[in-house]
Formats: sequence, C-alpha cells, structure tokens
Amino acid sequence: MFLKGETALKMGIALLIVSIVVFSVSIFGIYSTINSFTDVKSRGPSPNIFSINASAGEPLSYTVDINTNTTNNFTTYLLSPGGQIYLESNFTGAGVSRSMVANQNGNWHLYVLNRGNQSSNISVHLGSLPFYLEAGAYAGLTILVVGIVLIIYSFDMARREKNRQAERFR
Repeated sequence: MFLKGETALKMGIALLIVSIVVFSVSIFGIYSTINSFTDVKSRGPSPNIFSINASAGEPLSYTVDINTNTTNNFTTYLLSPGGQIYLESNFTGAGVSRSMVANQNGNWHLYVLNRGNQSSNISVHLGSLPFYLEAGAYAGLTILVVGIVLIIYSFDMARREKNRQAERFR
C-alpha cells in the first residue's frame, strides 16, 4: 500500500531528471520569444518601430530604456493588427515597462517616438509569452518539488527501517 524506499528513490531521481528537462526547454523557449534591440539610435521626431507576432490571449510586454543622458520626452505605444493603440506612455529619463494580454492575432508594432531634438540611444525588449511555455516552467518546478519530496521520503524510510532493525535485535 505504501511506497517502498527504494522505489521512491528511483521515482524521485526520474522526476528530477524530467523536471530539469521540462524546465530547461520552457526557459529556453521563454528566452527565445523575447526580442532585444540594444543601442538603437532614436532621432526626434521620427519613430522607431519594432514588430512581434502574437496570438490572442498571449501576454505582451515591452521595456524601453534610455542609454544616454537626455531630457527628451518619449512616447511609446503598441499598435494592434487592427490599428488600435494600446499602452501609450509618455516619459522622460530612465525608461518605461508595460504589459498586457493580446486581444487579437497578428503582427503587433511597438512605436517609440523621440519627441525631443536630441538623438538618444535606446534599448528595447519586446516579447510575447505563449501559455504553454509559462505552464511548462511551472510544471517543471512542480515536478522538481515532487521529486525532491520522494527522495527525502526514501531516505526517511531507510532510516526508519534501520531503526526498526536495531530495535528488533536489541
């Protein structure tokens, strides 16, 4: 009825290996869905445009960092495939980070508009996170915890059996 120590140890080790594979694949997928553009020259008043393909229901996020000391005013927004503007932000200085859930399938565009008269270097990170990658990362962590618990259980069972044997032959 109960799980034997040796079986729990084998299952725990197998789950550790599975969790490492699942978690690694998910993290690699998450890393590969984020587009990074560093040291892009932003000249006012023409916009810099960055694109990403996303499906409805996927989280979209962007971060814009200003790499040079400037007092220029910047405007950022996401333009949906249908032409609607989302997450419009006006900022001066360090940068901005925003996120939302895509409500349409297709090519989304991030517009970064330098409203000042000085050129600035910017870094942009634009990404969409498919649900299966997020779920895979959580599943990998959950399987890891279950594997560790089974390994601890197997060592506890071995300790109890050793103590039981010592009591029996005392």
